[in-house]
Amino acid sequence: MIYFGESGSLYEEEKAAEETAGNMEIELSRCLPVFNEFLDTVRKLIAITKNILLQMNGLFNSKFPIYDTSFKKITYFSIFDNLGGMLTSLYIIDLIIIENTAFGDYW
Repeated sequence: MIYFGESGSLYEEEKAAEETAGNMEIELSRCLPVFNEFLDTVRKLIAITKNILLQMNGLFNSKFPIYDTSFKKITYFSIFDNLGGMLTSLYIIDLIIIENTAFGDYW
């Protein structure tokens, strides 16, 4: 995703519009299968994150009897570490999309 629309050259000669017509569309069509797999992965990541949050909400609610049997006896450091890692990944994806001008220009 970082390299989408980037040529990698710092000093690139400007070519006439007739020479470059359709290049971005071809590049985008080649990237669509990768973006589709990536979207599926992000959807799974979001579903797992929601599931963790809903389960932790049920465990941390002191009104429910499961709070006394589960929350007070178990440490949840690894769960919160994994949740933080997932949220960090989603944030990085957002930053990549926001900072890459090619996404804004061609989507």
